[in-house]
Amino acid sequence: MLTCLRVLSLSRYCYITELPDSIGNLKYLRLLDLSFTGIKWLPNSTCKLYNLQRLALTDRKDLIELPANMHNLRNLSHLDLAGTNIKEIPVHVSKLKRLQTLTLFSVGRQRGTGIGELRQLNDLHGKLSILELQNVNGREDALEARLKEKNQLEGLWLEWSINSGDSRKEREVLEKLQPHTNLKELTIKNYGGTAFPFWLVERSSLSNIVCLCLSNCKYCISLPPLGQLHSLKDLSITGFYAVETIGPEFYGSDGLATKPFESLQTLRFKEMVEWEEWFPFENDIEGRAFPCLQELYVENCPKLTKHLPSNLPCLTKLVVSDCQELVASLPRAPDILHLQLGYCDKFLLKNLPPQLKMISFEGWSLSERIEEVDASLKILNIYDCLSLSWLPMDCLSTTLEVLEIKSSDNLKVPSAPVL
Repeated sequence: MLTCLRVLSLSRYCYITELPDSIGNLKYLRLLDLSFTGIKWLPNSTCKLYNLQRLALTDRKDLIELPANMHNLRNLSHLDLAGTNIKEIPVHVSKLKRLQTLTLFSVGRQRGTGIGELRQLNDLHGKLSILELQNVNGREDALEARLKEKNQLEGLWLEWSINSGDSRKEREVLEKLQPHTNLKELTIKNYGGTAFPFWLVERSSLSNIVCLCLSNCKYCISLPPLGQLHSLKDLSITGFYAVETIGPEFYGSDGLATKPFESLQTLRFKEMVEWEEWFPFENDIEGRAFPCLQELYVENCPKLTKHLPSNLPCLTKLVVSDCQELVASLPRAPDILHLQLGYCDKFLLKNLPPQLKMISFEGWSLSERIEEVDASLKILNIYDCLSLSWLPMDCLSTTLEVLEIKSSDNLKVPSAPVL
């Protein structure tokens, strides 16, 4: 019965928790989709589906291992493991010569499950996450992955789950995991080195990178010269606990004629707990740095005192949160529409641009500052401003459409006049 079935999709049937052993009888099956189900393990008979081309296990968080004989699925071209908790890829995955999609590869400790299994998978497309990098033995082991030869990969996620305590080893491993120059998206998470390898410093190595995320690199003492990545549009820097200043090294070293971050549209800084000062690009009178930046987020940087870029001609959204020591003014941003300020009482509110449409305050002392809000606002949000006792309605814009107030218990709002 159903022995000639080509496609079987059980996607989103969350009450299905297991497959019968008889699944292996579907010899002609080409596609098996178990995404978003309750299945916790695959029977060994799954490895008898010799004609299977696509196996989707997306978002199966309870799935922690795969059948040992996965390498028997010689026709498999797409293996989607995104959102699973696979801790170790079965041995001999390198025998899956036709594999084009492998969303996750978890480096194992035992022999035969190392990162070298990626060596012969040169047809990989799309995005690949390589996890448990602390299990890579060293530079020669990392080189076996041959990531630089995988010219069809568009996205790469490199992650350590624990810190090895060997900064030099982690830098050597990352150095040998250099991707192909065609790569467009890159995430590096929990890296334990004190500095980044040359390929994150040389502009030509990441010439096509569009999206870059550096997360929880706690021991790096400075940022690489990312300003010279001319294709970069989205940059996120989180959890650099050792960085105290950001200055010329961040913009690059090509001289004053360059435009650092010339294509960047979104920039995020978060959890930079020792960061004290952001030095502007030298002699940046005309706003050559960040000429296309549209969104800027600076969050949880408790020691940051100054500055923000002074001239951001394309900025439309600014979010500053948990930066209690930051003394800064709003950048010159004629197109800004959205301003969100939380727990940053020293931020200077003056000369708000008339086209500003939305302001959100959280944890502020607003008794006087609210009178400075005279732009053509449509949305005003006030959260957790306990010191605010009076809201001068006559100072608010006549264009205001939404006024939301939460956790401001002392606030008294005058009643509307009786007509």
